[in-house]
Amino acid sequence: MKTKTETILIYLKVVVLVTYIGAIIQGAAVMIPLIIGLFTDNIGVAYFQPGEKMSTLKEVSFTLYFFVTTLIIAKIIIGINIWERVRCILDDVKMDNPFRTSVASGIEQLSYSILSFAIINIAGDFYIEHLNKRHEVLNLDRFESGFNLLMGAAILYIIGQIFKRGIEIQQENDLTV
Repeated sequence: MKTKTETILIYLKVVVLVTYIGAIIQGAAVMIPLIIGLFTDNIGVAYFQPGEKMSTLKEVSFTLYFFVTTLIIAKIIIGINIWERVRCILDDVKMDNPFRTSVASGIEQLSYSILSFAIINIAGDFYIEHLNKRHEVLNLDRFESGFNLLMGAAILYIIGQIFKRGIEIQQENDLTV
């Protein structure tokens, strides 16, 4: 018979897998028109919601378009990476021995990915704000605030360190028996 925690983990694995697949699909739906827009005049406005704004940005300056596109693609790739890491951590958690080195390192790597995501968001916000002030025509949408993500990354890093300490204590106990 499975415990309540094991049942919750099974449901979480399904939710994370669906979210991971959704992130890949959404990422492809956004990245493909942006990349096509690098080489053609068609940015795929029908498929990409802020496509009209990006078309205007490309008309103002191809270099600005390239930088914003690079930020968006980096954000998408790191976001997919975050969901992949969460999926791997959940797959690696075993209820009989949850304090494992692979889980602790996975949590630590997840915190680094979220930190990278936060930095991209903060940099993107400042850059887009600068572009909107410089070119009133653009009115580009800002990224989400990365400051909350910084706190989340810090908390996950702390949890990863606690897991590492739990592993050390568990190994010491195994040696004393």
